[in-house]
Amino acid sequence: VQRMEQRMETREKIFADARRKKEKRDQTVARMEWANAKRKDQLQSKINEDEERLAALKELKSKQQLAVAEIQSQSIQKERDLLTVLYRAENEPGFNIHEAIEQLGLDLNLQQVEEHVKAST
Repeated sequence: VQRMEQRMETREKIFADARRKKEKRDQTVARMEWANAKRKDQLQSKINEDEERLAALKELKSKQQLAVAEIQSQSIQKERDLLTVLYRAENEPGFNIHEAIEQLGLDLNLQQVEEHVKAST
């Protein structure tokens, strides 16, 4: 009878130890899952921030490209206007080059322009 009781106590201890080990493993697994979920959330947050930054950078770059294109377009148009004025000055007698350049709003050294026109005619 005593042996049976000892065996029963031993079995109960073994089962209790096994239960405690299983509970510890379950707790460890739960902590690891929580930590992994937390890490995943942090990484997703960083990815979202990076995507927002990238979108803002692309938008800024696009705006800069538009501004550069606008400046280039204006520069090309002013060059065309100036060439037109120079052509007219060279080919139309009595053409007022000063007035034409002022109307274009160009900041030019008019003396150099006049010398160019005189040299060309």
